Order: sequence, then C-alpha cells, then structure tokens
Amino acid sequence: MTEASEAPRSYRCILAVSPNGDDRRLLHDILSGSDWRFEFAGTFGEACNAIRTCMFKLVITESRFTDGHCWRDVLLETQGLVPSPQLIVTERSADGALWAEVLNLGGYDLLSTPFDAEEVLRVVAMALRPFPVWVNQADFDPAFDTPHAHGYRDVVPILQCHGNLSRRQEDLRRVPL
Repeated sequence: MTEASEAPRSYRCILAVSPNGDDRRLLHDILSGSDWRFEFAGTFGEACNAIRTCMFKLVITESRFTDGHCWRDVLLETQGLVPSPQLIVTERSADGALWAEVLNLGGYDLLSTPFDAEEVLRVVAMALRPFPVWVNQADFDPAFDTPHAHGYRDVVPILQCHGNLSRRQEDLRRVPL
C-alpha cells in the first residue's frame, strides 16, 4: 500500500494554466473541438496540485502569474516526473528571446496571445505526437542504467554501435520528452 504522498497519479492529456479568464475560455473553445482531454488551473498553486495528482502529456502555461511565479516554476514542478510532460509557454508579447529561453531551459514551444486557433492546434498536436520507443524516457530509470520491463534490450545495441555509450546516454538524457 502506498502512502498518500505516493498515491498513483490519474491520467489527463493537457493541463492549461492561466490566471487570465479570457485566455482560459478561448483555449477551452479551441481544445473542446478535439479529442484531447484537458483541464484548467487558474493559479500556480492549482497547477502544482494538478501536476502532483494527475499525469499530463502537455502543460500549457502563462509566462507570468500575479503571485510572482512564472513559467520556470511550472517547469520545475514537472521536471523529474516520469513521464515528464511537454511545456508550452504563452505570452502576449512573445518574442525571440523568450522563445529561445523556453527552448533552452527544456520547454517545447511558445504561443503568443491572443490565441490563433490553427496555431494552437498545430503546436499542441506536434507536442503530443509520440516519440520513437528507443528514446522513451519512461523505459529507463533516472540514472539510465537499469532496464525496465521493455525497450532496454533494443536500445543498448543501437547505442553501442555508435561508439561511446556514456556520451550517447547523456545525449538521450537531453531529449525533451
């Protein structure tokens, strides 16, 4: 029996985090036409609670919150989760510098607001696409040296044929999953 803090998380597809009611309504309108299951959080605290209790493939988050938190705090909450969700940041004044920062720190993409429905659906669909099995982070433990039930036997020969196994393991750790 697991303790309350270790209770298994339920599965959801998308968590959208925004204190802006208009953005939440627009995202709801855009996403409700899809088959994706989603839920919303209006504050950083609500997002943390959702992330701790549910498994998400994708988190779409506002860049800044009124309580002083920002998208980096949301990213920190998702790091270490297996599987770790993709993170898309939203910002009214989205620019190249923020986009580069999001990508460099491990986020998936940046969306500008107000949302363009086609752009949201395109970016979300790309973020939710499946990755090849041989780079699936869920197949390995955090140290990348203990096999789980599937996938490991196929990966080791692929990595060994490329030479330096340690370097390849480090490369795979950097793949944003």
